[in-house]
Amino acid sequence: MRSFYEGLTLPIKNYDEKYNTELFDTAVIYFEKDGNIIETANELFIHKNTVRYRLEKIKEILDMDSGFYEQLAIAMKVYNVQSLK
Repeated sequence: MRSFYEGLTLPIKNYDEKYNTELFDTAVIYFEKDGNIIETANELFIHKNTVRYRLEKIKEILDMDSGFYEQLAIAMKVYNVQSLK
């Protein structure tokens, strides 16, 4: 489970660190809002197209298209469990 989680989150976190972006935070909120782009945009105070762009960038970084939300949701659930420790 840990390697799955790290395989999805570390590339995003590394990209954020290197380019000073907020992709990981966007992914967390996107999951918390059940994949709703408008609610994610409202929570982050950004335009919905910015959310779409960030999600596409995450897909590109992870080289993933099929099953993106499902895999991201699993990783975010693990993230939430780990943050409770």
